[in-house]
Amino acid sequence: MAALAFLALPLGAQRLPITSFTADDGLAGTQVWDVHLDSRGYLWVATSWGLCRYDGERFTTLSVPEGLPSPTARTILEDAEGSLWIGTNSGVARYDGRRITRVDDLAAPRATVWASAIDPSGRLWFGTEVGLTSWDGSRVRAFGPADGLASEYVYALLAARDGTLWIGSRGAGLARCSVAADGALAGCRVFGSAELGHGVVRSFAETPEGEVLVGTRGAGLLRFRGDRFERFTQADGLPGDDVYALLVGPNGTTYVGTGSGLAICAAGDLRSCRVVREANGLRDDDVRTLELDREGSLWIGIEGGLARLDRADLWSYDAAEGVPGEHVYALYADPSGAIWTGAVGGLARLVLGPHGEPSFRVFGRAEGLPGLWVWAIEPDGEGRLWIGTESGICRLSAAGRCEWPFAEPEPWPGTIYALRRDRQGDLWVGTSLATGRIVGLGDPSRPPRLEVYTRADGLAFDRAYAFAEDAAGRVWIAHGEGLSWYEAGRFHAVAESEAPVRTVRSLGVGSDGTLWMGGYGHVTRLLETPPGAPLRFVTYGAEAGLGDVQVLTFGEDEHGHLLLGTNRGVLLFDPRAHDGRGGVLARFDRSEGPIATEVSHSSAATRDPDGNFWFGFKGGMSRFPAGIEPAAEAPPRVAIERLVSRRGREVAAPFAALDRPGRTEWLGDEPLVLASGDDRLRAEVRAVTLHRHSGLRYQIRLEGLDAVWPEPVAEPFREFTNLAPGGYRLLARAARAEGEWGEPAVVALTVRPAWWQMPLVRLGGLAALVVLVAVAMGTRTRRAEARARELELRVGERTEDLARYARALAEHLSTIDRIHERARAREVERSDLLAKLGHEVRTPLTSILGFSELLSSAASGRLNPRELRFLANIRESGNHLLRLVNNLLDQAKLEAGRMEVHLEEVSLAALLSSVVSLMEGFAVTRGVRLEVSLAPGLDLVRTDVAKLRQILLNLLSNAIKFSP
Repeated sequence: MAALAFLALPLGAQRLPITSFTADDGLAGTQVWDVHLDSRGYLWVATSWGLCRYDGERFTTLSVPEGLPSPTARTILEDAEGSLWIGTNSGVARYDGRRITRVDDLAAPRATVWASAIDPSGRLWFGTEVGLTSWDGSRVRAFGPADGLASEYVYALLAARDGTLWIGSRGAGLARCSVAADGALAGCRVFGSAELGHGVVRSFAETPEGEVLVGTRGAGLLRFRGDRFERFTQADGLPGDDVYALLVGPNGTTYVGTGSGLAICAAGDLRSCRVVREANGLRDDDVRTLELDREGSLWIGIEGGLARLDRADLWSYDAAEGVPGEHVYALYADPSGAIWTGAVGGLARLVLGPHGEPSFRVFGRAEGLPGLWVWAIEPDGEGRLWIGTESGICRLSAAGRCEWPFAEPEPWPGTIYALRRDRQGDLWVGTSLATGRIVGLGDPSRPPRLEVYTRADGLAFDRAYAFAEDAAGRVWIAHGEGLSWYEAGRFHAVAESEAPVRTVRSLGVGSDGTLWMGGYGHVTRLLETPPGAPLRFVTYGAEAGLGDVQVLTFGEDEHGHLLLGTNRGVLLFDPRAHDGRGGVLARFDRSEGPIATEVSHSSAATRDPDGNFWFGFKGGMSRFPAGIEPAAEAPPRVAIERLVSRRGREVAAPFAALDRPGRTEWLGDEPLVLASGDDRLRAEVRAVTLHRHSGLRYQIRLEGLDAVWPEPVAEPFREFTNLAPGGYRLLARAARAEGEWGEPAVVALTVRPAWWQMPLVRLGGLAALVVLVAVAMGTRTRRAEARARELELRVGERTEDLARYARALAEHLSTIDRIHERARAREVERSDLLAKLGHEVRTPLTSILGFSELLSSAASGRLNPRELRFLANIRESGNHLLRLVNNLLDQAKLEAGRMEVHLEEVSLAALLSSVVSLMEGFAVTRGVRLEVSLAPGLDLVRTDVAKLRQILLNLLSNAIKFSP
């Protein structure tokens, strides 16, 4: 609870991060008498209508039906075994986590138990209106005034570390006694009203140094130092003199609960205390009891319920304290420390009093504001302020009037989103529709110029949400969907190819002059580059924890950490974390102290002269102290609360459920064994934390089924199905967001096998199986042998069939061979016949051709042309017949493989002419006229003339035959 440790000044009406719980939240009653955090992490609340257990999410009430002797629980005490002893209006009850048992021997049946304590030896003490009793585990003892008590009415108890017992009474002062080894009281010393200032002692506490603090009814707070009391009262800074509750934290911070509020005092200094009252968020000033949890939060039992104070160093303000509107959109801290606040309902100046009490002065239309929605505030360097609203700009004078100072009307359309004065004194104006500037404000020799800029002037977009001036004097402009800068009289738009991100909503300049920009899912830093070189950026995005946030404002602390105002709270961001990849160190949303979660606008942040950061939220404004650190958060422990099997068997952790007849078994009483077939299990766990449950992650693993931890889930339960017989270990652990995992909780369990899965049954079954296998193998062998014999017989028969078939096939092949040989002989005979026939026919043809040649030569002069043509036809026909004979011979040669080609050069014209002359007579009889058409100058061709002539004759013959 570091934030509650260093407290120096009283609080005024700052709104502190206090969470209240009443009957509407499940609390049994709003009158709280005692609060106790047990060793399991449960918070127990004693109320007038029952004992409530709080697990961080819900209240569960135990009262008379569950076994309490009275519905009014007054005190809660935990012994060394973890059992709770509850003092009520009708005696004491013991709750061992399973059932509540009334212990009548420890108090008179109708006595009201006002106080309880446990001494260093483990002995329990109970104070009632009829005396003091003790219990050492075997013996009850009663004490009264005769034993040294100041009065039989015991109102408060303290078992000090030195073994002394402090006993406060109702009206007679207190007694300080030693406790003997047998439990008897000895050496009691009584301090009465004269020493104490009042006889009613209501509370005790012990400091780390062993000093005893005494809370009285009407005389304030007493500190016993040495052998005397030192008094602290309302005059010393306490909220009241009726001290009902005292608590000393591990670091010595003292918490004083009075009937008029709570005081939080630094260690050892009881005169410099901060006061917390209804104005700071408490539902009631009447504080009755106090308790610190493991996460540093202070639990406050009041007359009107239960409250939790998470941090006392975060101050908040909203409309109830004087903020002029529900949402704060602009903040500016002036040199005097006053906080100028722009809200939906106007402008306000916040001044904090000597003890932090707020005082607001509000400015509206009556003071000249053109609109009541204030988006931007910027000093003019001369003690005045520029104010931007949804309806224009004005300048607020020291007299409190806000006016437009120029004769020329405002040229900028739209809502004024941003104002920024540069080093030249010019005022940059960002609106929803354009970007502008008032030039020359720092030059009194000439009137200022009002200029409007758009894309036509080189901007990436018209509108502007934020401005920043870097170390080089460049003015940067965030457009929401783009980025531009102004340098040497020119605008430059950052090209999409240069920009590593698309959205830019905020700008800031670090202490070293570095330009920072933020948008959705990123923070980006501009790297230093030589003049004229391309821009270079470094972006921190999802891997740095910024994947789901819209960064709207920037701040920087002395450690180089950035305080980022986002739509998901204020983030403490370290760019150097994770080897320069950046990381979120802490997130402050409404659950962590600020008045709200969503930061409203790019102008909604400032830093005051004391180094405190202020942020405007949709819901108010909050102050963060300089050097704020995240609350210490160790990984949360986990408790396994309930196991439910498939058959409805329920096993609960002690204190997690009340005993119901015939239903509940308890973890830890005996080893957990599930019956055969009860193979489904639901495990329910709880993170041991009393707040911040939203970011928890769980892992539930069953060793024996899961080899590794499963994926983290948000649900604190897991179901396992089809569990095989055997032993298992159930492990559960939790972590916050991306934090480290805590130590796992462990429960061992066993699933019994069915009777047929028992080892002896399995062994007998195995033996029977061996016998059956042997019998089956013998039967199978005999069957195989019979089958083999049958197969041998069938194979012999089939072999004989195949032999007969082979012999028939051989005979058939022999017949085919003989037929083939006869065919070959006949073919040879045919070829010989053709050869002989060709030779016999060629001889007379040769004579015919020879004599026709002689006749043609001898009678050429005596024959007329017609007779000569007939003679030529005889010669040609003889030649043709000779060629046919040659063809037959060629065919025979082809079949015998002895064909030869005789190449020679020939004129195509002559060859075609001879072919046509041979076929002319045949053509005339068919009524067909033959013509030859050749291109002139054709070269001789090299071919087998006889074969080509025969081809042409065949073609012409077919053409003539089939011509119409």
